[in-house]
Amino acid sequence: MVEDDYEDRRDPRLRVDAQRNKQQILAAARLAFAEQGVNVPMEEIARRSGVGVGTLYRRFPDRQALIRAVALDMFEQLLQEGRAAREEEPDAWSALTRFVRRSTGLRLSMIAWNLDVSQREALDRELAPVREALFSEVDRMVTMAQQQGAMRPDVAAGDIAVLAALLIYRFPGLPPKVIDSLPHRTVELMIDGLRVQPESALAGQPISLTDISGAPADSPARPAHDAEVS
Repeated sequence: MVEDDYEDRRDPRLRVDAQRNKQQILAAARLAFAEQGVNVPMEEIARRSGVGVGTLYRRFPDRQALIRAVALDMFEQLLQEGRAAREEEPDAWSALTRFVRRSTGLRLSMIAWNLDVSQREALDRELAPVREALFSEVDRMVTMAQQQGAMRPDVAAGDIAVLAALLIYRFPGLPPKVIDSLPHRTVELMIDGLRVQPESALAGQPISLTDISGAPADSPARPAHDAEVS
């Protein structure tokens, strides 16, 4: 047990401060990874988060622990957003489209490809419960939207997961104004394609969550330098 964990348990105020420090570190790391890759100096992350390097290392003993924590935090944010959308929106289609739009805003990107095999396996184990819960939320929204007649019937929740993964690709060489608008433009095209289209048909079969459940957390393979997390 590290010293400040012991102090946190003794003093509720320190416990609150410790949680705030942790969230500041995760937010700073997410932005730093997006801008400079996961090899950004830990000192830079500490500077951005407004905490000392010692505090950072007490919370996250090494870079791999921080990477896994950022990935887990992003999945948990997505799960919270999915649940909130389903509970607050008037119908399943509104919930699903809100979730897709806001999850794109989170710019979710799995960074497991920067880990060695043992670290990748550790990340998969840590993500498994929250990822399963997230997939269940998406599956529920998709099924309900189809039952309500708003969403085309020839897709499944796995299609949503695959499309969302494709949205995180970066295209080097594009003008900044195009890069900034591309995710939002693309997600609207995606949503429009998910609406009921009586005269259209898709090739192949709907992709279920079972079809993709064995895929690694990083989903589509891509060069490590193209990863984006924010």
